[in-house]
Amino acid sequence: MSISGPSFRANGEPWDHPDGWRSRRPDFAIEILSPSNAYYDLRLKKAVYERIGVREYWIVDPMERSIDCYENSANGFTAIAAGKRTGRVCSVLIPEFCAEVEEVFSL
Repeated sequence: MSISGPSFRANGEPWDHPDGWRSRRPDFAIEILSPSNAYYDLRLKKAVYERIGVREYWIVDPMERSIDCYENSANGFTAIAAGKRTGRVCSVLIPEFCAEVEEVFSL
């Protein structure tokens, strides 16, 4: 199975990719879902990112107009923020990085 990169990433430490090549593990990854990739991003990629130690993972869902934010801990990804249609979500890893959900989807 080939794992493609996230929609956005902030690079972290090097890691060995399951396909045999070396890459940098993202510290912070954002996935923007589409009908064709939602299952893949929500299940498979999320599990890989959790296993390799991505520290923070956001899922942006334009169909639901939602943003779900997770932080990686000893117990795996834990929800840290969520907004559906309205609200504000902020990164734990990059505290000055916040998104107003309504503004994100009004573009």
